Amino acid sequence: MTDWEALTAELYLGPPATEELLKQVLAGMRVRPPADYVAFMRRTNGAEGPVGAHGYLQLWRLEELIELNREYQVQEFAPGLFLFGSDGGGEAYAFARPAEHDRDCGPVQIVRVPFVPLDIAEARLVGTSFEAFLRHLAQQPVRSVLVVDAANVIGSVPDGWWHDRAGAAGRLHAALTRRQPPYDQVVLVLEGQARYGVPPGIVEGVTCVHATGEGDDEIVAQCRIAANGGAQVSLATADRGLIARVHPQGVVIIGPRSIPRS
Repeated sequence: MTDWEALTAELYLGPPATEELLKQVLAGMRVRPPADYVAFMRRTNGAEGPVGAHGYLQLWRLEELIELNREYQVQEFAPGLFLFGSDGGGEAYAFARPAEHDRDCGPVQIVRVPFVPLDIAEARLVGTSFEAFLRHLAQQPVRSVLVVDAANVIGSVPDGWWHDRAGAAGRLHAALTRRQPPYDQVVLVLEGQARYGVPPGIVEGVTCVHATGEGDDEIVAQCRIAANGGAQVSLATADRGLIARVHPQGVVIIGPRSIPRS
């Protein structure tokens, strides 16, 4: 087995892309992708699965590329990038133009960038060829993600939080930014009135997510996103029903009082 075959052995592969589709999509890209990416898409139009021991790749199909870049408003928020896939979680993979004015100037870069905030300043180089990119995925360590059930954590201490749910959420968020738990990513899920205490987005390493429906549903979704991206996920909660829902994903449960409050 060659190195290339070993890197892609566990990917679920699709049918090959036609030359007509390749030509059409490449003409619409704002960047010229690496030649080995184009060759790979000739073999399989899209792919998904593990890469190495810890990496994970969702490689978007060619016919999805233009529309997904439009939906994510890449041209508005991160001009110079062109998204082509994701880690199955909160990070996108993108081609980066070497020069804003010239799609053919110098070797293209492959970068990883968070979906939120989608900002070229947050992009990190992971290769200058598709094979180098796959090698990076295969060698990356396991990420650790902590999802915080804010309602349960706040409610675990009877300090009068019910008088000002938004203020309690703001204090919890501030404590997490000051005394960050030892995880690569911390996700704070807010629901109801607590959402008015912290805006959505990333502040000092803490990702705040607003639940638009039931808070538990959003927490389960955030755990699933992180786990599908290959992360080791922990959840701070004492909610037995919620614990039962995330158990199939291999989520580690930690007590709500282990989360810093001040």
